[in-house]
Amino acid sequence: MSKTVTIYQTLDDNGKPDIVRRDGPFKCTWDNSWLGHGYYFWETFLQNAHWWGKARLNGNYMIAQATCVLNDEKIFDLVGNTQHLLDLERYIHEIRKGAFIKTTETTMSQVFHFIKNQIKEFKYEATRAYGIDSISMSMHSDHIYRMFFEEKLKAYIDLKPAIQICLYAKNACSFSNWELIYPETYLDEGYF
Repeated sequence: MSKTVTIYQTLDDNGKPDIVRRDGPFKCTWDNSWLGHGYYFWETFLQNAHWWGKARLNGNYMIAQATCVLNDEKIFDLVGNTQHLLDLERYIHEIRKGAFIKTTETTMSQVFHFIKNQIKEFKYEATRAYGIDSISMSMHSDHIYRMFFEEKLKAYIDLKPAIQICLYAKNACSFSNWELIYPETYLDEGYF
C-alpha cells in the first residue's frame, strides 16, 4: 500500500530563498544525524518544522514543503510497519554479534551507517522514524500535543508526533512539489 504525505524541511535562513527554491532539498551530513546522512523532513505536522527552527536554528529559519510517497518496499518504516521494527532489532542483534556495538553509547546514527553500508538486504530509499521525546516538555511545552490516558499515569498519545523521514537520495520515494512556504516575507512576488 502506498500513500502520499506532505513533508517539511527546516533550513537555516541564509537570506537566499531563490537558491532554496532552485537547489532544494538539502542534505544533512552531520556526524550524529539520527538515520544516517540524507535529506531530512518532518512528516505532516508543520508545527514540528517550526519547533526545529526555533529550538535548533535559534529562530532564524526557512521551511520548504514537498510531497513523497510512503511505500513499504521503498521506505524502512519504523513508525507504521512492525515487521520493519523486527528487522531493525535483527540487524542490531547481528551487529552486536559482530562486536560493532560495543557499549550502550552506540547511537542509532552509528547503527544506520553500518546497516546502509554492510547489510545487503537493506535496499530502502528512505527511513521513517519517530524519536520518542524529541521535543522537550520542559523547554518547548508550546510544541507538545499530548493527551494522557489516565490522570495519574504518564502514558499518553502524541497527537503531533515528531516523525522524521530521511530520504537517502534527492529523488527518492517520488519526491515532488518542492516549494518554500516560510517565512512569509519570501512569499512576496519580489522574491520570485
